Amino acid sequence: MELVHRAPRPEHPLDLLPEYVSGRLDPDRAAVVRRHLDLCVECKLQLAGWREVAAAARDAYSPAAVALPEALRRRVVEAVAQASESREKRRPLRSRLAWLGRLIAAQVPLARREIWPASTVVMAIGAAVSLIADHGGGAAAGTALALLAPLAAALGMAMIYGQENDPALELALATPTSPRLVLVARLAVVLTWDLILAGAATAALAVVNGPAIFLPLVSLWLGPMLLLSCLTLLLSLFISTSLAIVAAAMIWIVRALEVAGPSRSIDLGGLTSMADAIWQTSPLGLIAALCLLVAAVALVPYREPLTAHPGI
Repeated sequence: MELVHRAPRPEHPLDLLPEYVSGRLDPDRAAVVRRHLDLCVECKLQLAGWREVAAAARDAYSPAAVALPEALRRRVVEAVAQASESREKRRPLRSRLAWLGRLIAAQVPLARREIWPASTVVMAIGAAVSLIADHGGGAAAGTALALLAPLAAALGMAMIYGQENDPALELALATPTSPRLVLVARLAVVLTWDLILAGAATAALAVVNGPAIFLPLVSLWLGPMLLLSCLTLLLSLFISTSLAIVAAAMIWIVRALEVAGPSRSIDLGGLTSMADAIWQTSPLGLIAALCLLVAAVALVPYREPLTAHPGI
């Protein structure tokens, strides 16, 4: 009697069948397995078994099979958020300040490029006109600078944030960084630039007309700059940049007419009173500027420009 010894047949690619079913086998080896399956019934049966396993695994881990109850899902999301916030609080102060510095520096190329040269040119014009028109300093020294510096800052502030001013805004909103933090960082960059320019122009006038005029001249443009800038920022965020610019220009024109005609022969009623209130540095004006700024920062995640609605 002849005994038949059935040893394992190494040519059967049984160990390759799981990868073949999942599609992770490289094309050359997959072609070899495919040719073998055309000739081998035993391997075809093994293949069918692996396909049943794959189907069962897909059903077990389908979204419907692992869907969490809504209450549990909310708890998981809240736990993850709290853990992330806790990690953020544990970060060293130096690390957080370095990150904030990088965020602020990143806003420089993202802000509209027209802001930097436009502010510089307007401030330079204000300083030049003041140098030419003022004679011997006194109360009139720096009138042109005090008139133009707030306008330059307000126009720049109207263009620092929003879809019409930042083509990459949707991408920025998809990042974990808060829109409020991005707005504050960009505002800090642009406003610091305007303050530096106005301060340098004021220092130049003080060199020519005497150091005594430095602080009085700063008080002429500081309050109006902050209040008008915060007003145009709020209007640009919640209505439109164009309307913010028009509003700033109208207030500036009223103020310019008043400066040109100190006898008040041109009286525009409420507009004149509003321009007078804006164009002074006072505790009430600074508080108003702070309130407008807080409103803009607090509401920016919920903003929906009125121009987005049909018929407006």
